Amino acid sequence: MRIAVVISTLSSGGAERVAVILANLLTSNGHDVTIITTYSNAVDVYNTKNLKRASLAFENYNKFNSLIMKTFLLRKKLKDFDYVIAFKTFESIRVIFSCLGLKTKVVVCEHNHYYSVDSRFIRFLRNIAYIRARAVTVLTSRDVEQYPILLRSKLKVLANPLGIESIGLSFDEVKRSTLRKLNRDTITLLAVGRLTKQKDYPLMLNILSCLPVRFELVIAGTGPDEISLKELAFELGIEERVRFVGFVSNIEELYSTSSALVLTSKYEGLPMVIPEANSRALPVFSVDCPTGPRELIVHDKTGYLFNTRSPVEIASKIDSLISSPDTMVNFSWESYLLSNNYSNENFVEEFTRIAKI
Repeated sequence: MRIAVVISTLSSGGAERVAVILANLLTSNGHDVTIITTYSNAVDVYNTKNLKRASLAFENYNKFNSLIMKTFLLRKKLKDFDYVIAFKTFESIRVIFSCLGLKTKVVVCEHNHYYSVDSRFIRFLRNIAYIRARAVTVLTSRDVEQYPILLRSKLKVLANPLGIESIGLSFDEVKRSTLRKLNRDTITLLAVGRLTKQKDYPLMLNILSCLPVRFELVIAGTGPDEISLKELAFELGIEERVRFVGFVSNIEELYSTSSALVLTSKYEGLPMVIPEANSRALPVFSVDCPTGPRELIVHDKTGYLFNTRSPVEIASKIDSLISSPDTMVNFSWESYLLSNNYSNENFVEEFTRIAKI
Protein backbone atom coordinates (compact mmCIF):
# COMPACT_ATOMS: atom_id res chain seq x y z
CA MET A 1 0.00 0.00 0.00
CA ARG A 2 1.12 3.56 -0.72
CA ILE A 3 0.52 5.50 2.49
CA ALA A 4 1.01 9.19 3.29
CA VAL A 5 1.33 10.39 6.88
CA VAL A 6 0.39 14.08 7.02
CA ILE A 7 1.14 16.47 9.88
CA SER A 8 1.94 20.18 10.08
CA THR A 9 5.57 19.84 11.26
CA LEU A 10 7.90 17.39 12.96
CA SER A 11 8.88 19.79 15.71
CA SER A 12 8.88 18.41 19.26
CA GLY A 13 5.52 17.11 20.41
CA GLY A 14 3.59 13.93 21.19
CA ALA A 15 1.59 13.73 17.96
CA GLU A 16 4.73 14.37 15.92
CA ARG A 17 6.58 11.59 17.72
CA VAL A 18 3.73 9.12 17.16
CA ALA A 19 3.51 10.06 13.47
CA VAL A 20 7.16 9.10 12.97
CA ILE A 21 6.80 5.90 15.02
CA LEU A 22 3.73 4.84 13.02
CA ALA A 23 5.41 5.63 9.70
CA ASN A 24 8.43 3.52 10.65
CA LEU A 25 6.27 0.62 11.85
CA LEU A 26 4.16 0.61 8.68
CA THR A 27 7.35 0.73 6.58
CA SER A 28 8.70 -2.26 8.51
CA ASN A 29 5.47 -4.09 7.66
CA GLY A 30 6.17 -3.67 3.95
CA HIS A 31 4.17 -0.55 3.09
CA ASP A 32 5.46 2.34 0.97
CA VAL A 33 5.20 5.26 3.43
CA THR A 34 5.90 8.98 2.94
CA ILE A 35 5.76 11.55 5.73
CA ILE A 36 4.42 14.86 4.42
CA THR A 37 4.58 18.02 6.50
CA THR A 38 2.50 20.96 5.37
CA TYR A 39 5.14 23.35 6.70
CA SER A 40 8.92 23.42 6.30
CA ASN A 41 11.07 20.51 7.42
CA ALA A 42 13.68 22.93 8.80
CA VAL A 43 12.36 22.34 12.33
CA ASP A 44 12.43 18.52 12.28
CA VAL A 45 13.58 17.05 15.57
CA TYR A 46 12.54 13.44 14.94
CA ASN A 47 14.63 11.05 12.88
CA THR A 48 13.12 10.26 9.47
CA LYS A 49 16.28 8.99 7.75
CA ASN A 50 14.67 5.62 6.92
CA LEU A 51 11.48 7.23 5.57
CA LYS A 52 10.42 9.06 2.45
CA ARG A 53 9.99 12.73 3.34
CA ALA A 54 8.18 15.64 1.66
CA SER A 55 7.26 19.19 2.65
CA LEU A 56 4.65 21.52 1.13
CA ALA A 57 6.07 24.70 2.74
CA PHE A 58 2.68 26.31 3.35
CA GLU A 59 4.40 29.21 5.13
CA ASN A 60 5.36 30.58 1.70
CA TYR A 61 1.75 31.43 0.83
CA ASN A 62 0.10 34.62 2.02
CA LYS A 63 -3.37 34.77 3.55
CA PHE A 64 -5.05 36.00 0.38
CA ASN A 65 -4.30 32.93 -1.70
CA SER A 66 -3.37 30.45 1.00
CA LEU A 67 -6.64 28.55 1.38
CA ILE A 68 -7.04 27.79 -2.33
CA MET A 69 -3.35 27.09 -2.96
CA LYS A 70 -2.92 24.91 0.11
CA THR A 71 -5.94 22.80 -0.83
CA PHE A 72 -4.69 22.50 -4.42
CA LEU A 73 -1.14 21.54 -3.37
CA LEU A 74 -2.34 19.00 -0.83
CA ARG A 75 -4.78 17.41 -3.27
CA LYS A 76 -2.09 17.17 -5.96
CA LYS A 77 0.32 15.53 -3.50
CA LEU A 78 -2.16 13.02 -2.08
CA LYS A 79 -4.06 11.88 -5.18
CA ASP A 80 -1.84 8.85 -5.89
CA PHE A 81 -1.82 7.43 -2.36
CA ASP A 82 -4.04 4.53 -1.27
CA TYR A 83 -4.26 5.79 2.31
CA VAL A 84 -3.66 9.11 4.03
CA ILE A 85 -3.16 9.18 7.79
CA ALA A 86 -3.78 12.71 9.07
CA PHE A 87 -2.57 13.91 12.47
CA LYS A 88 -4.13 16.73 14.52
CA THR A 89 -7.33 18.65 13.91
CA PHE A 90 -6.46 21.40 11.42
CA GLU A 91 -4.38 19.22 9.10
CA SER A 92 -7.02 16.48 9.27
CA ILE A 93 -9.75 18.88 8.14
CA ARG A 94 -7.50 20.08 5.30
CA VAL A 95 -6.70 16.54 4.21
CA ILE A 96 -10.33 15.40 4.15
CA PHE A 97 -11.51 18.34 2.06
CA SER A 98 -8.48 18.02 -0.23
CA CYS A 99 -9.30 14.36 -0.88
CA LEU A 100 -12.98 14.86 -1.78
CA GLY A 101 -13.73 12.91 -4.94
CA LEU A 102 -10.50 10.90 -4.77
CA LYS A 103 -10.27 7.16 -4.11
CA THR A 104 -7.78 7.85 -1.33
CA LYS A 105 -8.92 6.59 2.07
CA VAL A 106 -8.39 8.98 5.00
CA VAL A 107 -7.75 7.93 8.60
CA VAL A 108 -7.62 10.68 11.25
CA CYS A 109 -5.51 10.52 14.41
CA GLU A 110 -6.69 12.98 17.07
CA HIS A 111 -4.25 13.74 19.88
CA ASN A 112 -6.14 16.05 22.20
CA HIS A 113 -9.55 16.22 23.78
CA TYR A 114 -12.54 17.56 21.85
CA TYR A 115 -12.71 20.99 23.49
CA SER A 116 -9.02 21.75 23.08
CA VAL A 117 -10.25 23.47 19.90
CA ASP A 118 -11.75 26.72 21.23
CA SER A 119 -13.61 27.80 18.10
CA ARG A 120 -17.16 26.50 17.78
CA PHE A 121 -16.96 27.01 14.02
CA ILE A 122 -13.82 24.86 13.73
CA ARG A 123 -15.43 22.18 15.90
CA PHE A 124 -18.48 22.24 13.59
CA LEU A 125 -16.23 22.04 10.52
CA ARG A 126 -14.34 19.14 12.09
CA ASN A 127 -17.57 17.24 12.74
CA ILE A 128 -18.67 17.70 9.11
CA ALA A 129 -15.26 16.66 7.77
CA TYR A 130 -14.81 13.61 9.99
CA ILE A 131 -18.02 12.04 8.67
CA ARG A 132 -16.01 11.37 5.50
CA ALA A 133 -13.07 9.73 7.30
CA ARG A 134 -12.62 5.97 7.14
CA ALA A 135 -11.90 6.03 10.87
CA VAL A 136 -10.93 8.51 13.59
CA THR A 137 -8.67 7.36 16.40
CA VAL A 138 -8.95 9.07 19.78
CA LEU A 139 -6.91 8.45 22.88
CA THR A 140 -9.48 7.68 25.60
CA SER A 141 -13.08 6.56 26.03
CA ARG A 142 -13.80 9.96 27.59
CA ASP A 143 -12.87 11.53 24.24
CA VAL A 144 -15.51 9.43 22.47
CA GLU A 145 -18.23 10.78 24.75
CA GLN A 146 -17.38 14.39 23.81
CA TYR A 147 -18.08 13.92 20.09
CA PRO A 148 -21.57 14.13 18.51
CA ILE A 149 -23.51 10.86 18.54
CA LEU A 150 -23.58 10.72 14.73
CA LEU A 151 -19.76 10.54 14.66
CA ARG A 152 -19.22 7.94 17.34
CA SER A 153 -19.39 4.95 14.99
CA LYS A 154 -16.25 6.36 13.32
CA LEU A 155 -14.34 6.76 16.59
CA LYS A 156 -11.90 4.13 17.83
CA VAL A 157 -9.89 4.33 21.04
CA LEU A 158 -6.19 3.73 20.39
CA ALA A 159 -3.53 4.44 22.99
CA ASN A 160 -0.19 5.73 21.76
CA PRO A 161 2.94 3.57 21.73
CA LEU A 162 6.02 4.11 23.84
CA GLY A 163 8.58 6.38 22.27
CA ILE A 164 11.51 4.48 23.76
CA GLU A 165 12.54 0.83 23.78
CA SER A 166 11.36 -1.36 26.65
CA ILE A 167 14.02 -2.78 28.95
CA GLY A 168 14.00 -5.70 31.36
CA LEU A 169 14.23 -4.80 35.05
CA SER A 170 14.04 -6.91 38.19
CA PHE A 171 12.46 -5.79 41.45
CA ASP A 172 15.89 -5.62 43.12
CA GLU A 173 17.24 -3.40 40.33
CA VAL A 174 14.27 -1.05 40.65
CA LYS A 175 14.60 -0.94 44.43
CA ARG A 176 18.33 -0.14 44.35
CA SER A 177 17.87 2.58 41.76
CA THR A 178 14.95 4.19 43.60
CA LEU A 179 16.72 4.23 46.96
CA ARG A 180 19.93 5.54 45.40
CA LYS A 181 18.09 8.56 43.99
CA LEU A 182 16.18 9.18 47.22
CA ASN A 183 19.38 9.14 49.28
CA ARG A 184 20.98 11.96 47.32
CA ASP A 185 21.30 15.42 48.82
CA THR A 186 19.12 16.74 45.99
CA ILE A 187 15.79 15.23 44.98
CA THR A 188 15.17 15.73 41.26
CA LEU A 189 11.65 16.16 39.91
CA LEU A 190 11.28 15.99 36.13
CA ALA A 191 8.85 17.73 33.77
CA VAL A 192 8.72 16.94 30.05
CA GLY A 193 6.71 18.83 27.45
CA ARG A 194 6.26 21.97 25.40
CA LEU A 195 6.56 25.24 27.31
CA THR A 196 3.00 26.39 26.64
CA LYS A 197 0.02 27.55 28.68
CA GLN A 198 -1.58 24.11 28.33
CA LYS A 199 1.09 22.57 30.58
CA ASP A 200 0.60 25.19 33.35
CA TYR A 201 4.28 25.36 34.30
CA PRO A 202 3.58 28.38 36.55
CA LEU A 203 1.73 25.99 38.86
CA MET A 204 4.70 23.63 38.78
CA LEU A 205 7.11 26.42 39.69
CA ASN A 206 4.87 27.50 42.55
CA ILE A 207 4.80 23.90 43.79
CA LEU A 208 8.61 23.83 43.77
CA SER A 209 8.69 27.08 45.74
CA CYS A 210 6.63 25.35 48.46
CA LEU A 211 8.92 22.31 48.65
CA PRO A 212 12.05 22.05 50.83
CA VAL A 213 15.25 23.40 49.24
CA ARG A 214 16.58 19.87 48.64
CA PHE A 215 14.12 19.56 45.73
CA GLU A 216 15.08 20.69 42.23
CA LEU A 217 13.06 20.72 39.01
CA VAL A 218 14.38 19.79 35.57
CA ILE A 219 12.19 20.95 32.66
CA ALA A 220 12.82 19.26 29.30
CA GLY A 221 11.13 21.05 26.42
CA THR A 222 10.99 24.22 24.39
CA GLY A 223 8.21 26.65 23.63
CA PRO A 224 6.93 30.22 23.60
CA ASP A 225 6.62 30.53 27.39
CA GLU A 226 10.29 29.89 28.18
CA ILE A 227 11.25 33.51 28.92
CA SER A 228 8.21 34.21 31.12
CA LEU A 229 8.79 30.98 33.05
CA LYS A 230 12.41 31.87 33.73
CA GLU A 231 11.26 35.29 34.93
CA LEU A 232 8.70 33.65 37.25
CA ALA A 233 11.36 31.32 38.67
CA PHE A 234 13.47 34.38 39.47
CA GLU A 235 10.51 36.16 41.10
CA LEU A 236 9.82 33.10 43.26
CA GLY A 237 13.48 32.91 44.28
CA ILE A 238 13.93 29.38 42.91
CA GLU A 239 16.01 30.13 39.80
CA GLU A 240 18.92 28.11 41.25
CA ARG A 241 16.64 25.10 41.73
CA VAL A 242 15.16 25.01 38.21
CA ARG A 243 17.01 23.77 35.15
CA PHE A 244 15.60 24.44 31.69
CA VAL A 245 17.39 21.88 29.50
CA GLY A 246 15.46 22.38 26.24
CA PHE A 247 14.63 19.56 23.85
CA VAL A 248 16.42 16.37 24.89
CA SER A 249 16.95 13.63 22.30
CA ASN A 250 18.00 11.04 24.90
CA ILE A 251 15.28 11.48 27.52
CA GLU A 252 16.24 8.18 29.18
CA GLU A 253 19.20 9.86 30.88
CA LEU A 254 16.83 12.24 32.67
CA TYR A 255 14.52 9.38 33.67
CA SER A 256 17.48 7.57 35.22
CA THR A 257 18.45 10.51 37.46
CA SER A 258 14.98 11.71 38.53
CA SER A 259 12.85 10.53 41.44
CA ALA A 260 9.47 11.35 39.90
CA LEU A 261 7.82 12.85 36.84
CA VAL A 262 5.45 15.76 37.53
CA LEU A 263 2.54 16.97 35.35
CA THR A 264 0.41 20.04 36.02
CA SER A 265 -1.40 20.37 32.68
CA LYS A 266 -4.75 22.09 32.29
CA TYR A 267 -5.69 19.40 29.78
CA GLU A 268 -4.00 16.61 27.86
CA GLY A 269 -4.69 14.05 25.15
CA LEU A 270 -2.95 10.92 26.34
CA PRO A 271 0.46 12.02 27.64
CA MET A 272 2.73 9.12 26.69
CA VAL A 273 5.50 10.65 28.73
CA ILE A 274 3.73 8.88 31.64
CA PRO A 275 4.17 5.26 30.46
CA GLU A 276 7.58 6.16 29.03
CA ALA A 277 8.68 7.30 32.49
CA ASN A 278 7.01 4.21 33.96
CA SER A 279 9.05 2.00 31.62
CA ARG A 280 12.13 3.28 33.45
CA ALA A 281 10.47 2.68 36.85
CA LEU A 282 9.77 6.37 37.36
CA PRO A 283 6.46 7.09 39.15
CA VAL A 284 4.32 10.07 38.16
CA PHE A 285 2.66 12.79 40.24
CA SER A 286 -0.02 14.55 38.21
CA VAL A 287 -2.96 16.89 38.47
CA ASP A 288 -6.09 14.97 37.44
CA CYS A 289 -6.82 17.03 34.32
CA PRO A 290 -8.92 16.00 31.32
CA THR A 291 -7.84 13.63 29.74
CA GLY A 292 -5.03 11.14 30.12
CA PRO A 293 -3.48 11.08 33.59
CA ARG A 294 -6.43 9.19 35.07
CA GLU A 295 -6.26 6.66 32.23
CA LEU A 296 -2.53 6.07 32.69
CA ILE A 297 -1.91 6.37 36.45
CA VAL A 298 -3.26 3.92 39.00
CA HIS A 299 -3.82 6.32 41.87
CA ASP A 300 -1.68 5.62 44.94
CA LYS A 301 -0.17 2.56 43.23
CA THR A 302 1.87 3.71 40.23
CA GLY A 303 1.82 7.37 41.21
CA TYR A 304 -0.49 10.01 42.60
CA LEU A 305 -3.39 12.02 41.14
CA PHE A 306 -4.19 15.41 42.66
CA ASN A 307 -7.75 16.71 42.65
CA THR A 308 -6.50 20.17 43.61
CA ARG A 309 -4.42 22.86 41.95
CA SER A 310 -3.25 24.28 45.27
CA PRO A 311 0.57 24.42 45.17
CA VAL A 312 0.75 24.20 48.96
CA GLU A 313 -1.36 21.04 49.13
CA ILE A 314 0.41 19.37 46.21
CA ALA A 315 3.87 20.21 47.56
CA SER A 316 2.98 18.85 50.99
CA LYS A 317 1.86 15.52 49.51
CA ILE A 318 4.87 15.20 47.21
CA ASP A 319 7.20 15.83 50.16
CA SER A 320 5.34 13.20 52.18
CA LEU A 321 5.53 10.58 49.41
CA ILE A 322 9.20 11.22 48.65
CA SER A 323 9.96 10.91 52.37
CA SER A 324 8.59 7.34 52.38
CA PRO A 325 11.16 5.03 50.72
CA ASP A 326 8.86 1.99 50.88
CA THR A 327 6.08 3.89 49.12
CA MET A 328 8.40 5.15 46.39
CA VAL A 329 9.89 1.69 45.78
CA ASN A 330 6.39 0.24 45.41
CA PHE A 331 5.33 3.09 43.12
CA SER A 332 8.43 2.56 40.98
CA TRP A 333 7.95 -1.20 40.64
CA GLU A 334 4.22 -1.02 39.91
CA SER A 335 4.90 1.74 37.37
CA TYR A 336 7.36 -0.47 35.55
CA LEU A 337 4.97 -3.42 35.47
CA LEU A 338 2.16 -1.25 34.10
CA SER A 339 4.31 0.11 31.27
CA ASN A 340 4.53 -3.36 29.73
CA ASN A 341 0.94 -2.88 28.48
CA TYR A 342 2.25 -0.50 25.80
CA SER A 343 4.28 -1.81 22.89
CA ASN A 344 4.90 -0.79 19.30
CA GLU A 345 3.79 -4.20 18.08
CA ASN A 346 0.38 -3.96 19.76
CA PHE A 347 -0.03 -0.38 18.53
CA VAL A 348 0.59 -1.03 14.82
CA GLU A 349 -1.47 -4.24 14.86
CA GLU A 350 -4.46 -2.41 16.34
CA PHE A 351 -4.02 0.56 14.01
CA THR A 352 -3.98 -1.58 10.86
CA ARG A 353 -7.10 -3.39 12.10
CA ILE A 354 -8.93 -0.09 12.71
CA ALA A 355 -7.82 1.44 9.39
CA LYS A 356 -8.40 -1.83 7.50
CA ILE A 357 -5.07 -1.50 5.75
